Amino acid sequence: MKKWAILTFLLLAGAATWTECGSRAATALPGQSSHITDRTASARQPIEKSGLDREHTLQTALLEDRVHAVVMLTLNAGWAYSLEHVWAISNAGAAWNLVWHRPIPILAFAAVSRTDAWAVTAPAGARRFRVWHTANGGHTWTSRAVPTRWQVVEAFISVDARGDGRILVTGPVAPQTGPEALFAVDQGQVQAKPVYASQAGGLSNIVFPARDAGVAVDQAVSGPQNISPPMFYTINGGVTWHPVVLPALPIVASASMAKGGPEYIVNAPIDFVSASTGYAALESPAAKVYRTTNAGASWAPIHSPPVTAGYGISTTWQTPERGWVMAGTKGASILWGTFNGGKTWTRLASENFVSMPQFVSARDGWALVVVPHPNPYGGPNTFVRTVNGGRTWTPIAIR
Repeated sequence: MKKWAILTFLLLAGAATWTECGSRAATALPGQSSHITDRTASARQPIEKSGLDREHTLQTALLEDRVHAVVMLTLNAGWAYSLEHVWAISNAGAAWNLVWHRPIPILAFAAVSRTDAWAVTAPAGARRFRVWHTANGGHTWTSRAVPTRWQVVEAFISVDARGDGRILVTGPVAPQTGPEALFAVDQGQVQAKPVYASQAGGLSNIVFPARDAGVAVDQAVSGPQNISPPMFYTINGGVTWHPVVLPALPIVASASMAKGGPEYIVNAPIDFVSASTGYAALESPAAKVYRTTNAGASWAPIHSPPVTAGYGISTTWQTPERGWVMAGTKGASILWGTFNGGKTWTRLASENFVSMPQFVSARDGWALVVVPHPNPYGGPNTFVRTVNGGRTWTPIAIR
């Protein structure tokens, strides 16, 4: 089953405005030959790392909460990344092979297959970003630098197996919106001219399940959808964006509105299981899960688990029948599962999940959890696995 998902962070450039209708016009490892090719300038030399350094880097990244995300694509293939590291994962999550270690912040990362991955980097304060791509599991990387008119702060990337997709980059935010630009990736080639740009944008978490159809979350959500819609969609590759109308939003008392609420926030990931069918979790006074069957142009609520209002909520789906919802509570997150498209939900586990667990089958899943610690901000992270659909989780001895 083809699947698209997003991994966070951002970048962008250019200038465009809102229309009146509401639319918006590596490092070599022992025994490996690893190099990075720059299409626009001479690449820096790889940074040599010994086996001892590699082990120390991995353990330090996990223990100090520096691993941003783990994405398992199959039972024996996945990726993980931190601010300056990328690991290729095998052996059901037990083997982590360092394939990237460079002193440049990774702002966005996309895992396509066990061999194919993308990264977006930008030095602090730089008016440019660089897109990296590997087609051989991280042994070698090629890159292209793209200039912007402002400092790059964040980035999002969505790329499919054909090498088609989009990269969103943004500049300094003041207070909730800032410059942004959307760049096309066509058959693995990053285009230098943006397809869309705005000096006062607010898009984030882009997902393109099809070449021209995509959705994005509004970063500046602070009120009802007729004031600031939670999502936007495009059907022309991101040239223009249209507000998504979410039905069945909860009715909020006037006293709540007087205090500046409610807030309607769509949390990542927006998860597509096909080019047309996808799911999103709305965090609001009454958390809901929404489904689209037309690539994001319209959404309808499905029966959702009894999530306490005001807590974070995320969702991930493997098929239209199998899905999971994670709802944050004080001190832990509760994981719910459905095997009938959301008609009924089962409470599976309560863990200190760092982010939404990843599943590759009805049974097999992985997650990062925070180890209980006297520190009020939590202790070190642990990589855990489930073989029963999320009911129980066991730590993995990674190497």
